[in-house]
Amino acid sequence: MLLESGYTRLTGTDYSEPAVDLARKIMESKESDININFIQSDILSDSAAEDIFSSIRELDSASKDSSFRDVSSFDIVLDKGTFDAISLSPKEQKDQDALDSKQTFDKTENSKVMQVDLDARKKYSRNIRRLMHSKSIFLITSCNWTEAELSELFEDDFELVGRIKHPSFTFGGVTGSTVSSVAFRIKP
Repeated sequence: MLLESGYTRLTGTDYSEPAVDLARKIMESKESDININFIQSDILSDSAAEDIFSSIRELDSASKDSSFRDVSSFDIVLDKGTFDAISLSPKEQKDQDALDSKQTFDKTENSKVMQVDLDARKKYSRNIRRLMHSKSIFLITSCNWTEAELSELFEDDFELVGRIKHPSFTFGGVTGSTVSSVAFRIKP
């Protein structure tokens, strides 16, 4: 998407090293002079932004292309699926007693439901912000959250600046979409 729009200094990150390896292999299979950095990184790490920029500088120093040398922020931060996965992740517990006390029960199904990790959502937002400068755009595409929910989830750190309209459907008198794409900027 960004490549087709003319962006040339691209970096892709993922928590999963096999996913990063696959992305590298796909890029290498294409005949192109485009330099895309692929980095394994945990966006929930306190040092996520620092680690990403450090990795970019290391890759750049080993490359003929020095266009990434002074990178300290991105113009566009694009998320397709990472926040969805994080926002549905259960909160980690150190011991089983603590885990049991944190579970809630769905009375209709009598099944245990894990509490989601709200701290992880805050870390994610904080670290996305650290990847950006004041005019950067954070574009998130979600299959789990509506546009209104995404706006509310990120309202502390970001302001809504746009959206991508997707096909909608109506079911039971309610109109919705299977995907939401929302663009934000850092709040001044």
